[in-house]
Amino acid sequence: MGLVRAFLDGSSIVREEREEGRLEGRLEGRLEGRLEGRLEGRSEGRMEGRSEEARKVLRRLLRKYYPNVELLPEIDRISDVAMLESLIETTFEADGEELVRTAILEAAAKPN
Repeated sequence: MGLVRAFLDGSSIVREEREEGRLEGRLEGRLEGRLEGRLEGRSEGRMEGRSEEARKVLRRLLRKYYPNVELLPEIDRISDVAMLESLIETTFEADGEELVRTAILEAAAKPN
């Protein structure tokens, strides 16, 4: 067995095949990584877009109903779409500005 192994290890054909296999493996891995990265990037981009649109709607409602709350910088820290949609509903249903302000501050304090 040792003689066969030594022969195979010393063979230029075997070395070339191993190197070709390594190169193919690296190329395949890079291509898979790029594809995975693109898909992940698109998904993240869509979520950011949905968050941004929900923030715009929230700010429009605040401008109309509670203008003193519209410019709260904490709104920009909220990225969770469900949370932003909940704040939109709160804006419609709230009895006063302080309730809306408190809801925004509490949402901004939670991890997104």
